[in-house]
Amino acid sequence: MDKAVRFDPHNALVYNNRGLVKRGRGDLQGAIADYDKAIAINPRLAEAYSNRGNARQDRGDLEMSIADYESAIKIDPLFAKAHGNRGLARLFQGDKAGAEMDFAECLRLEPKLKTLAGRTNSESEAQACGQAIRFSNQVTTYLCQLWRLTASKKRNSFRARASCVPR
Repeated sequence: MDKAVRFDPHNALVYNNRGLVKRGRGDLQGAIADYDKAIAINPRLAEAYSNRGNARQDRGDLEMSIADYESAIKIDPLFAKAHGNRGLARLFQGDKAGAEMDFAECLRLEPKLKTLAGRTNSESEAQACGQAIRFSNQVTTYLCQLWRLTASKKRNSFRARASCVPR
């Protein structure tokens, strides 16, 4: 990715993508710096705001992550993942009502998430999904889908987060 940045240093998508790689490797500060650069180059790149929000949420900075998701939604109101991610951040803050509204909007914009959340690969996965959060079906549906997407790499991290969500 560094070669891509050297080749095209004014391309916001290159910085955004490099930020994804850095976040995947656990370099949250480096990822945030790349998302900052992407936003500086293209302030209308909703994905960069949402991705920076994810990195900030990983660091536990929920207020700043929510601000990033709100920026992404302002740019692209149809960006379902930004609504869902803001819902997670609100959920971790204890804002159940706000989380449910965001999850409902996410599922309205991306109805396939409901279908995918109904499929489980194992009994333990189904139990984890069902017990992760004791909120509305919309919250559980979104969390189950998110959990399934991240389970292969971050199973323990997700369980730790789910365990500190207010019940």
